Amino acid sequence: MNAVGERTAARLAALRGRGERLRLSIAATLILGFGALVVIAVGAALLITLVAAQANTRELLRTAARQHVDAVVASVSATLAPARAQAEFLAELIAAGEIDPADNNRLKTVLLGALAAAPQVSGAAFIRTDMTAVRASRTDSSFDSRISRAPRPDSRQVLAAAKEARGPRWGRILYLPELGDTQITLLAPVRRGEHFLGAVVSVVSIANLSRSLPRPDGNSVAFILTEDGRVVAHPALVGGPRGVSPDKPLLKLTEIGDPVLERIWSAPDRQAFRQSSEDDGFFTHVADVAGEEYAFLYRRIADYGETAWIVGAYVKSSVAMPLIDRLRWAAVATSGILLASVLLSVLLSRAILRPVRELAEGAEAVSRLDFEAVPPLKGATFREIDAAMGAFNAMVGGLRLFATYVPRSLVRRLMTLQSASGLRPEEREVTVLFTDIAGFTEMSRRLTPLRLAAFLNRHFGLLGRAIDAEGGTIDKYIGDSVMAFWGAPDRQGDHAARGCRAALAIAEAVRADNERRSRKGRAPVRLRIGLHSGPAIVGNIGAPGRINYTLVGDTVNVAQRLEQLGKRHAHTQDAVIVASRAVLERAGMLDQARSLGSQEVSGGGPMEVFELAPLQPLISKAVG
Repeated sequence: MNAVGERTAARLAALRGRGERLRLSIAATLILGFGALVVIAVGAALLITLVAAQANTRELLRTAARQHVDAVVASVSATLAPARAQAEFLAELIAAGEIDPADNNRLKTVLLGALAAAPQVSGAAFIRTDMTAVRASRTDSSFDSRISRAPRPDSRQVLAAAKEARGPRWGRILYLPELGDTQITLLAPVRRGEHFLGAVVSVVSIANLSRSLPRPDGNSVAFILTEDGRVVAHPALVGGPRGVSPDKPLLKLTEIGDPVLERIWSAPDRQAFRQSSEDDGFFTHVADVAGEEYAFLYRRIADYGETAWIVGAYVKSSVAMPLIDRLRWAAVATSGILLASVLLSVLLSRAILRPVRELAEGAEAVSRLDFEAVPPLKGATFREIDAAMGAFNAMVGGLRLFATYVPRSLVRRLMTLQSASGLRPEEREVTVLFTDIAGFTEMSRRLTPLRLAAFLNRHFGLLGRAIDAEGGTIDKYIGDSVMAFWGAPDRQGDHAARGCRAALAIAEAVRADNERRSRKGRAPVRLRIGLHSGPAIVGNIGAPGRINYTLVGDTVNVAQRLEQLGKRHAHTQDAVIVASRAVLERAGMLDQARSLGSQEVSGGGPMEVFELAPLQPLISKAVG
């Protein structure tokens, strides 16, 4: 593999290495996911089932209640998260200059659009540092927006809190008369650099939050409380709280008409709540209400305001009794499921793993551009994988053809870039090589077309191997000539040395091939090679429907003229390499070359040219 291929493979290997540190392989995932994980999960469920069947009602409720409380917590997050995301997004737009903070009409439009996209958000506003604000709100049937020029009583507190915040944060729970409800506020500070511009505020009503809680089913009721005994969300508040005001935004436990919830914090239970928390913040205790035992299940969360919330539900303890009998039967059923799952996981793993492994091995070979090492993939049991394998086979076939007509170094670069946009024309320092067969016109007259084509294919194969070995790119074949270059598409700091080594390798390959031709009684091939280094325009050049990645500029012209200067030699050697001082000095091979004097190479005036040869006696005839 040449140097460019080695670097590409190294980059791909590094990427694969990073990926392997971050995730399991497909084989490991299938074995763990369909095998060991099934055993662990189902076995653990079986063990939990047997233990739960022997536990008392309270412990059973404690075990089963977590999912119930998690569902309540999830409903809170699902309702409030959009308000945070909305406020953060609007703050970023204003901070980035996408929205002019002084453009009231633009702000109104954006705020109304944000409300339309988040139905759980009751209102949104942008409050400037001068206390003026643009506000938008929704009612049951319409949207409203307005510009507030007179500061509201709470605006100063909102701005002060936002200015202290380093990012979006939940603020105070306020009663907003214009919305007719108590609102949970989210503040998102807006800064441009270190300059504080104001705050974006989103509000969610406690009626909407209450509406998002799991519905009461006769046996359980969800709730959200503050630690000091005020009700943030409860089914009784779905229609909006009654008796609230700016001075009293939340109702007390005794004011919502739920006698069971009133008992959540009797004196001993409240003390237990404060002293017996678990590591995950989950709490449970039991209280008797009018002869019925209820379990209170809740979690303390501190994500949504200035004080922590108590999020949970209460459940009738009698609900758990039928579950015990069901769990005993479930233990028996899970044992059978465990065995069936293990067997099925083995069968599924084998059915999925084989084609996936074949795809992975084929993709790795494609990443090395080793298309010949990719055998046609067989079909798979699963329709999607079978379709992927068919598409992969078609892709490999296309890539084989693609790599035949396009330089492999360019293919690697395109695969790395994922598009041709990174191949726009630019000026680069490159080394250009031209070759030409002396007397080819006369040779072509003696050969039939098929023999001529066979000769050229063999000749170009010799040259191509030498160029590829040094990471070069073959630009084009022009009759019996080859144009190649180094330094693009990948940057190569030693492009001149690579070009010189490739030229010497070509000369040696032609010499060896001439020995073969001599043994068969055929005339030797005499090759001229021109080498030059310098700036050139490199990139995609051509019409939109037919683009070539190529070089243009004086460096290309000089290299071709140097090749033509080889005609002035007494051409008795297999290959003559005519190079410029620029390429030899860059390559550090000036001592391996013989000066041929100053020659008129291009329109830029005369330049000193050299003959490059292996470390052996150089030809003695000078340029005429």
